[in-house]
Amino acid sequence: MVVSVHDNTSSPMVLKLRKHSLGCRDGEIAPEISKELREWVQQIPAEESMMGKTVMIVDDSSFMRTILKDILNRHFAELDIIEADGETAALLQLKTKSPHLVLLDVIMNASEIEGVKLLEQIHDQYPLINVLMITSVGHASIKEQCKSLGAKGYIQKPFEVEEITSELKKYL
Repeated sequence: MVVSVHDNTSSPMVLKLRKHSLGCRDGEIAPEISKELREWVQQIPAEESMMGKTVMIVDDSSFMRTILKDILNRHFAELDIIEADGETAALLQLKTKSPHLVLLDVIMNASEIEGVKLLEQIHDQYPLINVLMITSVGHASIKEQCKSLGAKGYIQKPFEVEEITSELKKYL
C-alpha cells in the first residue's frame, strides 16, 4: 500500500514523520516515533497501488502510444504498460499477457473497423478485460456500437490528461 501525505505544512507531526522515516523501508514506521505519531500516520488515507496491474495501449500511431505511455508513467508509476500497433499485435500480446485494461483506438491502419473489430474480439475472447476507446472519431453511431460491444468508456481526442487518469482509476 502506498501512503501519500497531502499535508504540505510544517506541522510538528509532518516534521517528526520526515525526520524519523529517513532510512526506513517503504511502509515502515521507525520504532522511535511516538504513539501519537503512529496513530496520526494510520489515519492518512491510502491510495490504491497500481503495482501488478497492466494496461495495453493499442494504437497504430507511435506518437499517440508515446503520449499515452508518458501520461500513464507520470500518474501511475507502478503500472506495467504494454503496446501494440494494431489488431494482429494486440491479439498476439493477449495470448501471453493479461492486461486489466486496454486503451484502444478505433481507426487503425486507415480502417474504421479495425478497432471496433478488435474490441469485439477482446470482448468475446477475454470478457474480463476492460476496454476504453480513445479516438478522434466522434460519430454517435460508432460510440453506440463500441458501447454495445462492451467498451467501458469512450474518450475523444484531443483529450485532457485528467480525463484519462479519472477513467483509468474507474477500471483498474
